[in-house]
Amino acid sequence: MWEIVCEPEFGCRVLFFSAPTQLVIFAVARKRPAGNHFAQYGVRNTARRSVSCVTNSAKPLDRRNIMDNVIGQIDRALDATGAIVAAVEEAGLAAPTPCRDWDVRAVLNHTVGGMHIFAAALSGTDAGAEHDSDWLGGDPQGAYAAAAEVDRAAWHRPDALDGTVGISLGELPGPAAALVHLTEVLVHGVDIAVAIDRTDLADDELCGELLATMRAMGGIDSFRARGAFGPEVIVAEEEPAHRRLLAYVGREMLARTP
Repeated sequence: MWEIVCEPEFGCRVLFFSAPTQLVIFAVARKRPAGNHFAQYGVRNTARRSVSCVTNSAKPLDRRNIMDNVIGQIDRALDATGAIVAAVEEAGLAAPTPCRDWDVRAVLNHTVGGMHIFAAALSGTDAGAEHDSDWLGGDPQGAYAAAAEVDRAAWHRPDALDGTVGISLGELPGPAAALVHLTEVLVHGVDIAVAIDRTDLADDELCGELLATMRAMGGIDSFRARGAFGPEVIVAEEEPAHRRLLAYVGREMLARTP
């Protein structure tokens, strides 16, 4: 279900609801509009705190476009992390990363495993191994490239965001699962970039978009409570977006980030 939620302090946002998970997909306006500003999107009576989106209007809110945006962000994350992985040399696999207790090989193995597991969940197949299995073998770059191809194809299935996706966090609505996966691929890519001193390869624009989404959805405290992220590390707003994103998800080892 799509809803527009208008709150004086936050403005109006388009939300996707699927109990018990609530995910902010798209921020429409920073300030609460006067009157029925959202009539053009097929929304009735924005004077109420929450109103439902209706279809078949002159300019309906196009869920397909919003879905395409999320999938497009995953594509960009796969490309950016792929460029970073391609820059990893053999010696760099043992370099420590901002992801506590994991070196580059461990972060990359976790990421590649996650890509296969998400792809399997989306397509209704068996991933073939457990998340902590050895997914890299003797060719880490080749393993990432193969996983990225499978992962990308799975997210581009027409029904990829329509149902729920079963992962370690539980059964998540498709859009929520997409955001989790985007975060995994992008943040771990930046983890590796920091470790090998190639933060020039990080996609700062995409990092900024993800950080804005996390803040718009009310933060990630529920994930911090589960141990997925640590406490936020305070850095200046002038810092590059990749550094601010790592700080927001609790990465403590930031000294090597330019």
